[in-house]
Amino acid sequence: ADVGGAVAIVPEWLSHARLALAKPENFFGGTRSFARLAGRSPSHVSRETVRCLGVTPTELVNAARMDFAARQLSTTGRPILDVALDCGLNNLSHFYALFRNRFGVSPRRYRLQAHSTVLR
Repeated sequence: ADVGGAVAIVPEWLSHARLALAKPENFFGGTRSFARLAGRSPSHVSRETVRCLGVTPTELVNAARMDFAARQLSTTGRPILDVALDCGLNNLSHFYALFRNRFGVSPRRYRLQAHSTVLR
């Protein structure tokens, strides 16, 4: 990651934890699970994630959640509420806000666009 013109070297433990976020069981528990995956204290993980990757652990976890949600919405017919719950989010309006922030459209519109692309 580029940090103030210098390239920050990402520690192996952080790279490993970041890659592990692709699995729902690893992002379901949020930043606490991320710190556990990293094998470091939450405060250390937070400092290093910001320093090396330029994002907070919360942003990293939420990106993994939304990428998973997008895959679910484009490949399954599962209800949006179930997809949100599978992401570890039980507040549907928060889920919608995170999704819209990441992809620029609502989960429903994303699903409709993905399915119309497949049907063409």
